[in-house]
Amino acid sequence: MKRRQFISHILAAFLQLAPLVRVTQSLPGVITSPAFIILRWIVGSAAVAGSFHGVSGATGIVPNVVRATNGVRTSLTFSITSSSRGTAKSYSVLSGLPPGLTLSTRGTLTGIPTLSGTFPLWVTGWQTSMLNGESSDLYVEVTVVSANPPVITNQPSSVSIPAGQTVNLTAGFKGDQPMILQWFKGDLELGNATNAVLTITSAQAADSSRYRLRVANDLGTVFSDWSTLTVQAAAAKPVIVAQPVGQQLHAGEDFSLSVSATGNDLSYSWTRDGVVIGGSSPTLSVSEATPLLAGLYRVRISNSGGFVDSDGVAMAVVEALRWGVPSLVSDSLRLPFNGIPGRRYAIEAASSPGSPYLLIGEVQGQADSSFDLEPMNNSGRFYRIRPLP
Repeated sequence: MKRRQFISHILAAFLQLAPLVRVTQSLPGVITSPAFIILRWIVGSAAVAGSFHGVSGATGIVPNVVRATNGVRTSLTFSITSSSRGTAKSYSVLSGLPPGLTLSTRGTLTGIPTLSGTFPLWVTGWQTSMLNGESSDLYVEVTVVSANPPVITNQPSSVSIPAGQTVNLTAGFKGDQPMILQWFKGDLELGNATNAVLTITSAQAADSSRYRLRVANDLGTVFSDWSTLTVQAAAAKPVIVAQPVGQQLHAGEDFSLSVSATGNDLSYSWTRDGVVIGGSSPTLSVSEATPLLAGLYRVRISNSGGFVDSDGVAMAVVEALRWGVPSLVSDSLRLPFNGIPGRRYAIEAASSPGSPYLLIGEVQGQADSSFDLEPMNNSGRFYRIRPLP
């Protein structure tokens, strides 16, 4: 008999609480897990006695759907009623309000929304005007729509770059947030390309295409103009086919160094002992050499494909070419000079300083360089020596 009475008490309690369970499950967004329902039973246990938050609690909120416009002032007042306690006397919120809006304790939602979107809002109605006593929480969905559709203000520019460079494509736009951005390559969306700037690092020929930006908010969608990216084919690295040749020369001589290379858009930079001395062509020309210009010369040849350095060549500058003291050797007059071993020299003669000089012989320089004149008549002659290239 006692067991039958106990079961009847549980059944009676369940029948009293069943309406509360149904109300709980009808609230949008509520997770109807056993733990949550039991918690609501415990919190709402006073409902049987007719509390504000009980079975005879809140019957609804007016309005239960709110729409506002981004950037436009909004003002409306909520009202939560209870069949047992009447209309709530004060109000508060359990979740964050849309940016720019506030809720007064009287239940008035006011302000200028600054962000478009849908915002879930839990409004609490209180039994007293002091935000205390019994309460009821009801769900309201606040939708803030845009007032300004997206507009493209600056179009992306077309670009032509060498392969391997980084390029940024940029478009300017305005309109109400939130905005959804998406870059396209041709007709395909680019993954992770959802910013105002599209960055392509180390661009290659496969990146050559048309690009544009799509901008959307809840009022519309707009596309930028197409931006054409042209990635130039990588240039071949220069190749040297003829190296410069070092020389030994006399002070006061002019000299030149030359290099020959294959490749497109080549540039040249000459150095002496590692120091850049200028020169922007395959030939370096120097007038009236001095011992200060002696050293190791090299040229760097560059283009967009890379660079290559020539062999280092030595330039030696000895004292200026001059005659030594002549002497008689048998029947000949020997004319010594400070020749460079291995270098060839031209010997020239003229009847007077103003007369043209004529070649009378060639001689190769050695450790003791000289030129022997054959016996000559009594008329005087003028002799000069010059190095041959």
